[in-house]
Amino acid sequence: MESEAAAAAPRPKKMRLVEDPEAAGEINGPPAERGTDALGGPRTRGRGARGSRRQQPAAGRGRGRRAGPGPGPGRRVAVDYIRSLPDELLGEIISLLPTMDAGRTQTLDRRWSRLWRSAPLNVDLDHLHMPGDADALCGAVNRILAAHEGPGRRFRVPAQLLHYRPGAIDAWLNSPALANLEELDLRHFIRGIEEIVVEALPPELPLAVCRVSARLRVATLSQCDIPDAIAGALRFPVLKKLAISYATISELALHTLLAGCPVLEGLLLDLCFGFGSIFINSATIRSFALSCSPFTTALVVENGPLLERIVFLHVHSHLKVWVIAAPKLGTLGYLYDAGHGGAAVIELGTTVIHQGLHVTGVLPAVSTIKTLAMDFYNLSLDRVVDFLKYFPCLEKLYVQACYSRGSNLWRRKYRKLARSLDMRLKTLVFLNYKGTRSQANFASFFVMNARMLEIMRFEGPGIGCKKFVSRQCDLLQLDKRASRGAHFYFTTSICSSPYLSHIEHVHDLSKTDPFQCTCMRRV
Repeated sequence: MESEAAAAAPRPKKMRLVEDPEAAGEINGPPAERGTDALGGPRTRGRGARGSRRQQPAAGRGRGRRAGPGPGPGRRVAVDYIRSLPDELLGEIISLLPTMDAGRTQTLDRRWSRLWRSAPLNVDLDHLHMPGDADALCGAVNRILAAHEGPGRRFRVPAQLLHYRPGAIDAWLNSPALANLEELDLRHFIRGIEEIVVEALPPELPLAVCRVSARLRVATLSQCDIPDAIAGALRFPVLKKLAISYATISELALHTLLAGCPVLEGLLLDLCFGFGSIFINSATIRSFALSCSPFTTALVVENGPLLERIVFLHVHSHLKVWVIAAPKLGTLGYLYDAGHGGAAVIELGTTVIHQGLHVTGVLPAVSTIKTLAMDFYNLSLDRVVDFLKYFPCLEKLYVQACYSRGSNLWRRKYRKLARSLDMRLKTLVFLNYKGTRSQANFASFFVMNARMLEIMRFEGPGIGCKKFVSRQCDLLQLDKRASRGAHFYFTTSICSSPYLSHIEHVHDLSKTDPFQCTCMRRV
């Protein structure tokens, strides 16, 4: 028997039968006059067609339907709502399809062939699936660009081709089909390209990028060298999202490029070389993510009036971070301790986070932080409790640890503090959870003291049986929870990684919570 949710869910229907043939004729047109079948294809002879010996059913045998070929009351006519849509809407639907599927729509009929040629072009080489044959891939792109007449919307090619076929990418970007390109994605790796020989020195960014930069809204530049001359020529007046990964760019070129992005909202710098300091001075940027190389030593947020999220994908122990002006900063992490190569010093106003996740400060100046992610080499409840003092408005906390060697006992030590601590925590996510007694003691502190707690989620590779969950309920003392409305979940996740492997694109930074991974299964 189907569940209520499955029974109530509407089932998509391409066609609907209506009782009014005249209304149907307004959409489809009378089939006899158009010379086509109900789907718009050419009418073919066959059984039941004109000239057939098959007799029409007698009147009165159609269960209320009128017999005979002519329209009339009671006759049921198939209405094709897809064909009735305007060309502009069908073109948008085609542009959302994978590249090969969008091209196959030409085989439907002449109208669809015309629609594909005029629809916004979406070329994604990751969907072409031509393993080990870069020549065939380049030939396919040449044919697509030559046949397409509409505006270019998205162009995603593997950055490996910059090593193997730099002239091809330059020619593609100069194609009339990409004159109004909105999204350029030179991703550092796309599966299916096996014959790429990567040179020791990265190739230069194609100069043709300057030609399409004026209309770009999203840009990803990878595995290339961005010289000062090209960076100075790039202008992104409408660019909102920028990602630079595995690239070489000088400090002057980086800040020159950022200065040419007046409406930038999201910035991702992933393992780039050539600069030692990063200065964020933007009135529009909202999200910033960094995975720094060993040569990057400083990050300074001088002015970020709209900056809401700072995400560290991976940092080194020598990095120093100063957040001078970011009044709307609400999401911060991952913060790593000394045993995991974490940040040496992070200054948020008057609050200083030292290496090893020790906090000092004059005032609780980080009252805007509501989401915090922490990665411990060795799990420590003492350090987390210290953080709660300096982050009084914290609502969501992510905790991850490689080891849990201490006991994390707290009942006597924090008895008085737990009563006076104004804990506003609503969500706690424990990553890499193994169910040890030390981890359970850590989590039980929040189970028994967080009065506003709504959700506590435990994610780990070993969570998967009812016996494990039953034992954890006893260790966590869920029957003594401070928040009676709290819910507890045990899930398995493939994204329990300190390097946020689920963040693959600058689009992922636009999420309200960039730390949340959707690749998990509830037990």
